[in-house]
Amino acid sequence: MENSLKYIEKIHESNKAMLDEVNRICKAHDIKYYLHGGTLLGAARHQDFIPWDDDIDIIMPRSEYEKLKAVFDKEADKRFKFIADDGYDQFFDFISKIADTSVTYEHTSYGDEDFYEGRFSHPTLDFFVLDEAGKGHKWQLIRLKLLYALAMGHRKHINYDKFKGPMKVVAYILSGIGKCIPYKKIAGHYHKIAMEADKRRPDNAKSYKKKYGNQVPASTWSDDSFYFISNEQPHPHYWGLLFPKKWFEEDFTLTIRKEQYPASKYYDEWLTMVYGDWRSLPPKDQQKPQHVVRISQG
Repeated sequence: MENSLKYIEKIHESNKAMLDEVNRICKAHDIKYYLHGGTLLGAARHQDFIPWDDDIDIIMPRSEYEKLKAVFDKEADKRFKFIADDGYDQFFDFISKIADTSVTYEHTSYGDEDFYEGRFSHPTLDFFVLDEAGKGHKWQLIRLKLLYALAMGHRKHINYDKFKGPMKVVAYILSGIGKCIPYKKIAGHYHKIAMEADKRRPDNAKSYKKKYGNQVPASTWSDDSFYFISNEQPHPHYWGLLFPKKWFEEDFTLTIRKEQYPASKYYDEWLTMVYGDWRSLPPKDQQKPQHVVRISQG
C-alpha cells in the first residue's frame, strides 16, 4: 500500500473545516454535540487530530442529531454534503456523514466507490447517535445486530469479520434474506428499535457497573439514566457500552489546533473504558490512515 500519510495534512485541513462548520451551526441553533472516537482521543492525547487519523467523529443525543439534520443543508457551505444513513438504496453503515466534496479520494481502503456513486470518496465527519438504554437493552442490541446483518445484503461486498461465532453464520443467512427487503425498510426498523427504551434501568447495568465501576465516578451512577450508541457498527470498542447521562450534563471543552470544542468532562473515564491505556501510542504498524489510500490530484 502506498504511503497515504503524505496526504494527511490536506485531510486534516478538510477535517478541521467540517468540524468548524458543524460547530458554527450547532452554536447558532443551540444544538449539543461532543467529540467522539478518534477525534476525542486526539484532542485528549495530542490537543490536535491524531497524526494519522483521517476522519472526524462526533456524538450527540438523537434529539440533537435530528435538529442538526433538519438545518444542515440550509445552513452549511455547499462544499459540505450531508449523507443520511437511510437516504440511499445501498447500505454502508447506519452512520450518517458529512462529506467534504472539495477533496476527492481516488482510492480508499474499503473500495466499491462506483457502487456508492463516489459519495464516500471524500474526507468525512461521522455522526454517532446516543439513544436511551432501558429495560431489555440486551435484547434490543441483539435485534439491532440482526437488522445490521439484513442490511449487509445491500452491499456490493460483505465483510463477515464483524461477526463472531454463530453470529457469522446468522449474518451469512440474513444478508441473503436482506437482499430481498428494501434497504430503507430495514433502516426504518433499525431506527425504531434504537429508540424504544422504556426508561427503566437497563437489564445489564449491574454487570456493567461491576466491570467498569472502578473507572466510572460513583456520582454518575446515582440514577438509572444511561445512553448507548445505537448506530455504532458492531464494533468491540463501543457496541453495547452504557454511558451515564450525567457525562453529558456539564459544559466542558477540549483543544484541537488551539481551538475549543465540546467534549464530556469525563473523557478520561470514557477513553479508559474504551481503549484502556489511551495515553500510550499504538504500535508503529497501526499508525496509518484507515480510509484514504490515494487522493485525486485533479
